[in-house]
Amino acid sequence: FWINNVTEEEAHMAIEAGAVGCTQNPSFAYKMLVHPTKSEEARKVLRDILKEEKDDAMVEVKLQRELVSRIAKIFHPIYEATKGELGYVSIQGDPYDESYETIMRLAHFNREAGENIMIKIPATDDGIRAIEQCAAEGIPLNCTEVMSLDQTIDVLDAYERGVARGCGK
Repeated sequence: FWINNVTEEEAHMAIEAGAVGCTQNPSFAYKMLVHPTKSEEARKVLRDILKEEKDDAMVEVKLQRELVSRIAKIFHPIYEATKGELGYVSIQGDPYDESYETIMRLAHFNREAGENIMIKIPATDDGIRAIEQCAAEGIPLNCTEVMSLDQTIDVLDAYERGVARGCGK
C-alpha cells in the first residue's frame, strides 16, 4: 500500500506496516512548517532557501522538494531491493501553475532530488501532454485528478504514445 503526506516518523511506521510507496502533496510543506516537533527544522530549510530564492513560487517548490527528498531517502531501500519496482515517493510541481511548460520544468527539477522520485501530474489538457513527454523520457509517473473514464483513456493513450516515442524506456 501507499501512504499519503507523511512525516519521517510516519514514513518509518508505514513501511513497518507494509507501505511500499508514498505520495506527498503540495500541502506537505505547510504540514511540516506547523508540525509540533518538525516546524523549526522546516523553517530553517525555508530560511535557507529564502536567502537564495526571491520568486515565491520557486521558494515553495524548493521547500517541498527538500522536505520530500527526506521522505524519498526513507523509501529508497525498498526501491533498491525491488530494483525500482517499488519504493517511489511522488511529488507534484506548482499547483498554481499547471501549464505544460511548468510541469515539465518542475518534473526535471524534482527528479534531481532522487532516483525514486515519481512525478505527480494532473490529468488536465496540459498534464496529458506532459504525461506523454515524461513517459517518452522514462520519468516515473503518478497521474492524479483522474475523474472520468475519458480522462483515464486519455492518460493511458498519452502514456503509450510517450513510451513508443521513447523507444520503450
